Formats: sequence, C-alpha cells, structure tokens
Amino acid sequence: MARRHDVMRRCAVLVLALASVIGVTVTQTAGDAVDAAPSHSDRVRLSALDAAARGNLDSLAPAIRVAPPERRVLMVGDSTLAAVRNATASHELFVGFEPVLDAQGCRRLVWPSCWSDSDLRVPNTIEEAILGTPGVLDVVVVMSGHNDWHDPFGSFVDTIMAAARSKGAQQVVWLTLSTGRWPGSSATAIGVYAENTMLLWQSAPRHPDLVIADWRTYNQRSTGWMHPDGVHLEPRGAFGLADYISRWIAHLDGRPCTAPLEPGGVVHHPCPDPNTMTRVPDIARLYGV
Repeated sequence: MARRHDVMRRCAVLVLALASVIGVTVTQTAGDAVDAAPSHSDRVRLSALDAAARGNLDSLAPAIRVAPPERRVLMVGDSTLAAVRNATASHELFVGFEPVLDAQGCRRLVWPSCWSDSDLRVPNTIEEAILGTPGVLDVVVVMSGHNDWHDPFGSFVDTIMAAARSKGAQQVVWLTLSTGRWPGSSATAIGVYAENTMLLWQSAPRHPDLVIADWRTYNQRSTGWMHPDGVHLEPRGAFGLADYISRWIAHLDGRPCTAPLEPGGVVHHPCPDPNTMTRVPDIARLYGV
C-alpha cells in the first residue's frame, strides 16, 4: 500500500510541475491527490489544464512548420538546351527548385562528343557531365541525343540512368527529340531523331524512375519557337523550353504550375502532366518575347 501511495504522489507532483510550466494553478496537495477522488472543482481545473496545454501546442505549431526543401535539379543537354543557357532572362522561370544548368553544343551521351561550332570546343559527354556535377542531385533533366547517330542509343539510356542514380537522383526527365525540318535538317538527321525518340520510349519500361517528356509533340504546337531546322530554338522558344521544364518539375512535386497559359489565366494546382496538354502557353504575352 505504501508503494502505491508513493507512485500516486509522484504522479501528482508531475501534474503540479506541468501546471506551473504552462501557467495553470492547481491547489490540491499531493496527499489529497493520493487519498481522495478528484472533486468537481478539481476536474474543472484539470480540464482547464488540458485546454491550456492544447492551446500552447497550437500556438507553437506555426513556429515549427517549415516549407519542404526545394529539390536540386540538373538540366543537362546539347545545343538545343543551350538556347536556355544563352537566354539568361529565361532562368527566372525556374521557380520552386534549385536549378543547375549544363548545356554544351555537339554534346553526345556516352561516346566522345563532337566539335561545337558555337562553343568552339569539344564538350564532355552527358554521362561525364552528370558524374562531374558537385553534390547530390534530386532530379536530372536530359535534353540530348541529337548528335548520337548510329550508336546503341537504348544501351546509352541505361548508362545515363545509372549515372543519374549514382548522384542520388530519384527521377530522370528525358525530353524526346524534335522532328527536324528539311532543308535545315537533312533527311538522315530527321531519321535519326525519330529513331532515337522511338528507342527512348522503348527504354521506359526498364526504368520506373524514367519520365519521358514528349517535347517532340509539344513544341509542334508552338509559333515562333523553332529555328528553321526544326530542332534548335529561337529566343521565344528558349523561354518556352524553360517554362516547359518548370511545369514538369512542378507536376512531379505536386505544386501549382509556375504560370498560367496566358496572362490573367488560371494557375492550375496541382500542375497537370505536360504530356496531357493540348496547347502550349502564350509565351510572347506571358514573358514579353
């Protein structure tokens, strides 16, 4: 019996201590708490104690809430993505994530790259660029394959996926290749772009973390985006591509889109899958290009 009284006294002391911390007064003594059932007034005080505790926790909740960390996204590609690199104002469209942009002309996936007439150098490969990016990555966006002719493209997709995973990437968003347009693009090039796009789609079932972004279909709905060769981008197209990538990351994160489709339009929340879109944003009016 003495042991039971001691335990009950300890419990009463704990109640008194909690009451003093949150500013509620309990006048009942430790002995009373052991030997007597709570009176009506005691129950009222304990109810007040419980309410005060809940109130204090509720007031603390806003102070301890933090926004989820932004994901780190590497955008790596060839001269098609270099249009975004060159249109520096388009980088302001990368909202809701930490962007890392690495685009070089004439870049290939795995085999040694070719000489870039625009950058006046032979760049590293997509694989080397991913592996050489400092720090951990959450998402890798790939826009490349236009310089990979007559190589084992499907096998190279596997290589790039492995490189991205080694850097911590949970998802790889890979853009399909543009169609190309004669005479700016040769018939051979147009055939390569179609074949590599087909091989990219065929690679998807092997990689659950591979997201195919159908840029090939998307940009054909645009006006004033594409160079006459049907592959490279005009300044307006660079903004269209930056907007497109931002919509993809927002969609994967479950966030609102970074912009409406036209000025004053609805900003969809969550951002829909861009592969389901039947029109492209009015880039000229949204961004003044």
